[in-house]
Amino acid sequence: MTEPRAASRIMIWTRVAGLLNETAMGFFALTAALTALAPLVLGLGTEQQRVLDLLDWPIVAIFALELICKYCLSTDRTAFFRDPWRWLDILIVLAPLVSLLPAVSDQLRSAPALRLIRLARAMLLGARSGEVLKRSSRGEPSPPEDEGFQITGIVADHLDQVAAMGWSEFVERLSDPAEEWFHLGGLDRSEFPEVAAQLRVPELMLASKLLDASYPRIDLFEGQTILFLGYPAMRSHTGSPSHDTKRAGLLVVGSSQNLVSMSSERLDLGLHVAPLIREAPVQAPFLVRVMHALMKHVVSRYDRTLEVLDEDFHSFEVQSPEHTKPEFFQGAFRLRRELTALKGDLDNVRKILQAIPAGKIALSGFSNAHQTMFTLLADEVGEFHQRAEALATDTGSLIELHMNVASFEMNKVMRLLALVTMLALFPSVVGGLLGMNVEGNPWPTSLSTIAYLVGSGMFLSVYVFWAKGWFK
Repeated sequence: MTEPRAASRIMIWTRVAGLLNETAMGFFALTAALTALAPLVLGLGTEQQRVLDLLDWPIVAIFALELICKYCLSTDRTAFFRDPWRWLDILIVLAPLVSLLPAVSDQLRSAPALRLIRLARAMLLGARSGEVLKRSSRGEPSPPEDEGFQITGIVADHLDQVAAMGWSEFVERLSDPAEEWFHLGGLDRSEFPEVAAQLRVPELMLASKLLDASYPRIDLFEGQTILFLGYPAMRSHTGSPSHDTKRAGLLVVGSSQNLVSMSSERLDLGLHVAPLIREAPVQAPFLVRVMHALMKHVVSRYDRTLEVLDEDFHSFEVQSPEHTKPEFFQGAFRLRRELTALKGDLDNVRKILQAIPAGKIALSGFSNAHQTMFTLLADEVGEFHQRAEALATDTGSLIELHMNVASFEMNKVMRLLALVTMLALFPSVVGGLLGMNVEGNPWPTSLSTIAYLVGSGMFLSVYVFWAKGWFK
């Protein structure tokens, strides 16, 4: 009975966490910040202050519920308390409780002290909601909670086993003479110094590759090969058929006895790469097979990215140019931008695959007999690059078609306005010359005669315009 009850509790907390997501908590944080600032900028009476206090406590309760929910769902309590946003939530919950403690002195209960507490709490809430707004403006999803730092490894003698390990075991096995591939997933900036020290690479290199935007490339540092790759993943846009690409940094450090790959996100590379290692030619050395499998998996991710972007193009292609909406241009321009970035990545990946057979990457046991493995993969990436280039050209042509149709429709409207303006010149000019002085002129005329002549001129002009086809 214990396990079903525990599963039921986890399910309940998961549902609560889904309701109390980052967007909802950002809204509550903004609301609480405004109620906290109101007494500082407005001259509120006692009753109004009491109403604001009553509105404040449910929001505090929501933040407390969210904090308890995150704690109950956390798999790593140490990582939970290392997260600075969790401490921010704790301060938000505890700040309004200070004034209710029996041991609080009268000086702290005074109005100036409470104003300072309220102002500090408003700043905390503003920081809490500001992070949500910053991620939303960049189109970034909320970060996963408490995923933690994960290390997996595959040893040459046990290709069918992807073993998870702790940091101390990783350090011990890193110096072992057996050839092995390690993957460090979910790396945080705080782990960079230890990892850099064990791999004997600069900490700045880890930060620049894993956290900042970069492009696939090869670097050499003190006899070690450092390979950077982008691990693409597609993200869809709400209300739009288009996608954009999120590239997780994947850094590979190779030495004479092992390969170590790293990423700031948990990619579960072991589950994807291990089958590819077993499929590689048996006569190839272990590290050569690992490198080939790793590159093959990354190439397959780019292949999938290209397929998704191709589907996006076809969804835009079926849209009628005569009914183009602004959303079409937003999505089509985003698609062309993604294809341009994809072409650059594919070109760099192809150069890396061509550099491996050329001996620019040191792999233990690599010889001329293994060049074909990477040459074929480089040719495959070349084909992807050609597809991406053709798709980018077609996307540009499609955008140009819709822009030409939109310009043509706009020209029709402008032409109609020009004709209407020209027809309006007849009564405007005649009215400007005569004004109200129709009677008493030296020539015999009347208002009806002038109206008839103006109307006849306008009618004949309309006929000429129609005969010329200017109304089409």
